[in-house]
Amino acid sequence: MDTKLCNSMNRRHCEPLASVGLAAALLTAGLTGCAHRGPTAPLLEGMGTHRRPTSTRVVAAQTYFDQGLVWTFACNHDEAIRSFTRATELDPSLAIAWWGIALCHGPHINNPVMPEEGSKLAFEALAKAQQLRAHPSPVEQALIDALAARYRWPAPADRKPLDEAYAAAMRGVYERVADDHDIATLHAESLMDLQPWDLWTRDGQPKGNADEVVRVLERVLAANPRHPGAAHLYIHAVEAPPAPERAVPAAAILRTLVPASGHLTHMPAHIDVGVGRWDDAAEQNRRAIVIYAAYRKASPRQGFYRLYMQHNQQFLSFACMMLGRCEEALCAGRAAVSTLPAAWIQENASVMDGYMTVHMDALKRFAKWDEILARRRRPRTCRTPQPCGVSTARWRMPCSTRPTLRSWSVRSSSRRTNACPSRRSRRSTRRGVCCPLRSTCSTARLLIRITVDLRARRSRQQRQLPTEIAPRAHGSTAA
Repeated sequence: MDTKLCNSMNRRHCEPLASVGLAAALLTAGLTGCAHRGPTAPLLEGMGTHRRPTSTRVVAAQTYFDQGLVWTFACNHDEAIRSFTRATELDPSLAIAWWGIALCHGPHINNPVMPEEGSKLAFEALAKAQQLRAHPSPVEQALIDALAARYRWPAPADRKPLDEAYAAAMRGVYERVADDHDIATLHAESLMDLQPWDLWTRDGQPKGNADEVVRVLERVLAANPRHPGAAHLYIHAVEAPPAPERAVPAAAILRTLVPASGHLTHMPAHIDVGVGRWDDAAEQNRRAIVIYAAYRKASPRQGFYRLYMQHNQQFLSFACMMLGRCEEALCAGRAAVSTLPAAWIQENASVMDGYMTVHMDALKRFAKWDEILARRRRPRTCRTPQPCGVSTARWRMPCSTRPTLRSWSVRSSSRRTNACPSRRSRRSTRRGVCCPLRSTCSTARLLIRITVDLRARRSRQQRQLPTEIAPRAHGSTAA
């Protein structure tokens, strides 16, 4: 990682992110672009041992299909599409590769919204798979037929009926070949897509299809503990209360199962934080950061997957906050902001806005209020997202001086928008908020700015009192 990101800190505290046994990590991962490169995808080492035989007789096409399937299980759908596309180039009759392209253009738990372009590409790939339907095996034909329930063109405004139809079709395929671990995993994923990140109630009770998801994935892992897709989804299925410890064995296997996948390497950290293994959570994310640095060189074309790369820096910062490692938390938090292209952040502001304050969370965790206040006012010419974020919000008291939040103003990165009229009537102000927040400004950002302003009002008192959360000695990064 570029040490310029930490120019305000002692450099030795950022070295765990940059070195962390770099040579050893790359040797373990085996992550190198092989000499053989197709026009659409690199063939990478370190992809693990998972294989799914297909109807093709072209060895290279089979290799690219296997790589695409593992990338699918690792949620790297863009790279999976490139691998599946290369497989179709090597064997134009390989219908199941067109199925893979169509599958990966679809929604998933981390991105349930399908843009118009994605819907069209998915429908076209599915049509190609259906044209070649006579060539594959009966199981491959069943997968193609099930996926046909998922897409329509033109795409409807409400995708829910299509997602439900696809889940029902996958249940039928699973019931016919329940011992096929890939199909079982895809069936579980189709159910999770119906309620992304909503499997459990606040008191830990299962919702909707949660019990079936867990049951199917546990059945797969009992027979094949090293299945990358089942282990990945199982962690997501049970990481929330009531029992994240159920996935400790799956997390242990996934730590090194697919060394080329930064996301699968990172995934055990979701269970580590649930069971209090903060050191392990930090280490998994350090490894994932190193893997991603090598992966970007082998495959520089990245889209939505950049979010996963940023998530490792964010997660490392969070783990270091819990460990009391101030400077590493700040370093990772700043890297989470500064390593993403500004244009990409603006295009994905609705997703990224809440992530852009990781470094501010670290400053709050270690009671660095002066540094937060020093960042409050940035020049209006600041158009870059580092580290000032996508949008900011500031609140002020109404003329009535009531001790409640009555109005606020919103500032974007380039201009002030939707500001409160200076002569807004007292009556309209009392009715509530006189200028609503736009979608580009998250509630999280608002709360941060409220916290900052409250601290500013009491800054004189704060300087006279000991900090509420005393960090370790400045510069402590002991593992």
